Amino acid sequence: MLPSHPFPPLPFCFLARGNPRPPEFLAHITPSGEERITAWAYDGHRGQAQVPENEEKIMTKAVRLTWTVLALLGLLAPMALAQWNISNTPNVPSIDPRLTTDSQGNLHAVWIERNNYPYGDVFYARGDIATQKVSASVNLSNSASVYSDTMEMCAIAADASNRIYVLWTEGWEPDCRLRLRIFADGAWGQARTVTSGLQFRTPRLAVSPDGDIFIVFWDFQWKVRSTARVGGVWESVRMLGSESEIAKMADIDVGSGIVGVTMSKKRSAEDVYQTAYLQRGLSYMAAWTTPALVAPSVFDQIYNSLCIEANDTIHITWMDEAGNSRILQYVKKTGAGFTSPISVSDWGMLHFSSMTKSGDEIYAAWQVGSYGNGTSVDYAIRRSNGVWTTPRSLPNSGGATFSHLAVPPDRFFIYFLWDTLLDIGNGEIAGWAVPPARRGR
Repeated sequence: MLPSHPFPPLPFCFLARGNPRPPEFLAHITPSGEERITAWAYDGHRGQAQVPENEEKIMTKAVRLTWTVLALLGLLAPMALAQWNISNTPNVPSIDPRLTTDSQGNLHAVWIERNNYPYGDVFYARGDIATQKVSASVNLSNSASVYSDTMEMCAIAADASNRIYVLWTEGWEPDCRLRLRIFADGAWGQARTVTSGLQFRTPRLAVSPDGDIFIVFWDFQWKVRSTARVGGVWESVRMLGSESEIAKMADIDVGSGIVGVTMSKKRSAEDVYQTAYLQRGLSYMAAWTTPALVAPSVFDQIYNSLCIEANDTIHITWMDEAGNSRILQYVKKTGAGFTSPISVSDWGMLHFSSMTKSGDEIYAAWQVGSYGNGTSVDYAIRRSNGVWTTPRSLPNSGGATFSHLAVPPDRFFIYFLWDTLLDIGNGEIAGWAVPPARRGR
């Protein structure tokens, strides 16, 4: 049998590694010996057709023989992309998945198992690109006290040396802790407390190629705060923005020369939350700039995400909110300001967006539907020409609330994780992969 968690599914590996151009078709042989292709459109949706006589046969003889042998052995059904269950804990609520890739294309995932409800533990699993398998999950926190009232409790990042950094929140005021654990030299180090005493919400981290760590979170006092480890030395925790304002929903990323943060802030109860951006240098205790509004609006602006390219180009998404309806917006920093907002989605009931980068493309995902039991996870891609693709829904992603995505350096696939039913015992962490064809709208 195929492994229970092919990661990515077996057909992708033959094609992606053997095809000299980005794949538009996935060729395979059915158990009956019939050669067929699966056509992948730019949006990742699948259709099946006979191989036209004039169509380029993208399978080499060696790959064709491999597929034939596998088919004869009964190891291949008519293959299509399969959803996987990464948590496999049917009696424990699994929530808040986060995902990253390393320089080799391996996938690294964390999520929360609420095994001491409403508290829980942070679990980790690794998707190995060479073996196409997902590792057994590892309990990184071992405290049964991981908690945040936002239900966004963990974060993960990798550096250029493929060290893995996992951040999470524990406890309740006044006994709250922001904890960090690092995988290096083939083993997990001991968990350490970064800071304590506050109620931490939505921790996020970014890591430089050399392994400097930059962290942002917001707290029970409705302030966004940040700390960092630069050159092996931890900075003090600093508030970002003004004492006279309240702020929430921060995100962080690091480029070649800057660290950036985006957040929602406002002055008083009469104001609306507005997305703001600020940045600092990479040196120890570098000063933060004053937060600047990204696209002032009459709408509340929430669910911020930030990507900074290696050349320090800054990309920001957020959701404008009007009543129960929201729309995902995007801007790019240009000089001292930002471009005019571009609508990535349509208006609708949306929640919890995320964004990532790979090469010269930007990838965004968000939940559609009601909080706790959505109808789908949707995604779109900003191509190198600056144009966003039409949003598409991931198959079988109903039930989702939180989702996340990652794209490895070769960009053959976009990987997604989401929770299937928020805070319910049979809710799991599901995964899916989409090949982002190079052509398309």
